[in-house]
Amino acid sequence: MAVLGLLLLAVAGAVALVGVLGNSGTDHLLPNGFAILGYHVHGSSGRLFLYGAAVGAVAMLGLNMLLAGLGRGFSSRRQLRQSRRAQKGLQKERDQLGDELRQERGRSDQG
Repeated sequence: MAVLGLLLLAVAGAVALVGVLGNSGTDHLLPNGFAILGYHVHGSSGRLFLYGAAVGAVAMLGLNMLLAGLGRGFSSRRQLRQSRRAQKGLQKERDQLGDELRQERGRSDQG
């Protein structure tokens, strides 16, 4: 699975590189610049593609980190529940052994 993901990432990187390098001539200049959050963007459609690819990569990284954090939270809750169940079982076993010990001591005191 990781190898397939790495292969897809390499192909996507190659496509992005070809897209940027192929759109760098004067035929591909944006006729009017545009502004995003007060930052004016001028240049070619290849540069615009590169900006889009960078924003997409950052968004995917953020989503990946979010999902990894959620998965870790679910697994830790599951482990906590399992340890509490095991703790209850051990407490029950301890109480039973304590009762048996008291009974044995009671028999030895009577005999």
